[in-house]
Amino acid sequence: MKSWKFLTFGLIFVFLFGLIAFADDAVTITFWHAMSSGHQPHLQKLVDDFLAENPNIAIELVYQGGYGDLQQKINAAVVAGNPPTLAQVYENWTTPILEVLYPIGPQMTDAEKADIIDGLVGSNTYNGILYTVPFNKSIMVLYYRTDLVPNPPTTWAEYLQMAKDVTLDEDGDGTIDRFGTAFRPSANPEQFLNFLEEAGGSILNDDWTEAAINNAAGLAAMEFAVSLAPYSLITSGYLSDPFAAGQLCMFIDTSAGYYYNNVAAGTGGFEMGVARVPMGPVNQKSMIQGTNVAVFDMNQTQAQKDAAVKFARFLLRPENTVYWAEMGGYQPVTKSAYETEEWENFVAALRQEACAARFDIDAMHRMVCERHAANVGMYLSTGLGVQQATYEPIRHGFTMQIYTPFPDAKIAEVRLDGKAIAGNYAVYHNPGTAVEVGIPPGQAHALHVVTLLFDGGREIRQGFEKEDWKVERTR
Repeated sequence: MKSWKFLTFGLIFVFLFGLIAFADDAVTITFWHAMSSGHQPHLQKLVDDFLAENPNIAIELVYQGGYGDLQQKINAAVVAGNPPTLAQVYENWTTPILEVLYPIGPQMTDAEKADIIDGLVGSNTYNGILYTVPFNKSIMVLYYRTDLVPNPPTTWAEYLQMAKDVTLDEDGDGTIDRFGTAFRPSANPEQFLNFLEEAGGSILNDDWTEAAINNAAGLAAMEFAVSLAPYSLITSGYLSDPFAAGQLCMFIDTSAGYYYNNVAAGTGGFEMGVARVPMGPVNQKSMIQGTNVAVFDMNQTQAQKDAAVKFARFLLRPENTVYWAEMGGYQPVTKSAYETEEWENFVAALRQEACAARFDIDAMHRMVCERHAANVGMYLSTGLGVQQATYEPIRHGFTMQIYTPFPDAKIAEVRLDGKAIAGNYAVYHNPGTAVEVGIPPGQAHALHVVTLLFDGGREIRQGFEKEDWKVERTR
């Protein structure tokens, strides 16, 4: 009898000890990022997929604003001794904080490291060690209005002539009302750097010991930029805003801006095209840019560092870097990703200029409105007003936009096909309020219904007239 009691006690002890051990295995890590509303739903999906495989790990996604804000907060956190577990970082952010980082490379397999695109290995390697891994890498592309630029320029000479031809002073007052192109010299120097690359130049020499811009290639790039200046909008802000306002015909920008620029085109009521950057005197290369993922060693437990490295390796899987590229306008960062059927089909669809379902402002006039008490409205979009349609399957997802004329509407609930959704939509204010819902690949059907419950905050007559919309345009 005593032996049974002893055995029972032993089993209880083991059971309780096992519970304690499992509880100790649970770990929470924090990921600081600069992915704004258009990219957050896709980042959240990657996190959700990772958590499904690793239920003992919790990830806190913390949006820290733009890249400048993120860099300042990372530096401040390092000084305070309390950085996040992992964060997005540019290469020049990494060097000053290298000593507080936890190298990811030594925790990866040789096959994983060999799969990273060769050109991205060096930019993540410090003192011979792969400290960080590539994440959101984009290329430079040409965005243009198809109504004003029916055939996008393919050379520098064509680009300059087209910029000159479409620049317009509508009222003849000596002030340009519509610019051919644009520059963001303080916020977006990569425009010039791409010109420099296409001219066969580089800022530094091969071993990074001397400046190499003061040569024929550097002069050619600068002279071309100067020749474009009279027909260019010079600004430090995002180019999607003047694009939406009809002040801009074409511009070179990162492929990661596709989502915002396409929304701007919809707001402006015109179609947007995307093409390769015009060819320079030497080549037609497009620079790769974007952040990497870094894991911090400072003030982190080993369990947190292990979990963060596991997540970084998860992001490098072919299916995940392909998904991130397709959804965000980025490029896959591993070699195997380019060989997947999903990526090959995606590229083939783009080459065939497959139709994409997109809703425009005209759809507002066909929305069904049901007014409720306390000025709470529910607007129903059945998909009327689609500019292009196809009976072929939509393989790579699309977005649906639903608009209200209330500029400060507070969104209470968004439903897709009758089911409440959380996270997979973006909200934009002024003019009015727009909610854009993403339909992921594999879930697109012939008909979708989006309903929106919101508080408009003020009374407004039914209908959508110009008087209902504010003039200013902000993101």
